[in-house]
Amino acid sequence: MALLAPIDWPEPFGLVTIEAMACGTPVIAFNRGAVPEIVEHGLTGFVVEDETGAVGAVNRSDRLSRKKIRSRFEDRFTARRMAEDYIAVYRGLIEAADLHPRLVARPKAVRGGLGLTQPQVDSQAASGRVSGRSRQTSAKPQTAINARP
Repeated sequence: MALLAPIDWPEPFGLVTIEAMACGTPVIAFNRGAVPEIVEHGLTGFVVEDETGAVGAVNRSDRLSRKKIRSRFEDRFTARRMAEDYIAVYRGLIEAADLHPRLVARPKAVRGGLGLTQPQVDSQAASGRVSGRSRQTSAKPQTAINARP
């Protein structure tokens, strides 16, 4: 038994294919869109060019290990794995950015008794450029720990 996914258009990501692999089910899919990136030919299923190739792959699908298919799903597509990759990307961006906040609070500009001060933007930061890629859209109030009216 295998999932036959004869999608004949450039599918950006095949959720149904990874759902099948999560169950240990081999995937037989046309070589379109993201299929070659998702299906590991001969390990988690078969990437085929046409119906004839799909028929041949159906006959070979019983040779694939369902445990290995499930294991590859866990290595590549679980929410935990994806979250860990996002964290790694964010850490890399933070380390590369070398950002230093340039907000200076005015001590006597306490608003509404909430201990919030109006920030002033440093003249060097006024250009709005941060780390050479993004733009600083607005200065946000910062908390004054020992604010005195």
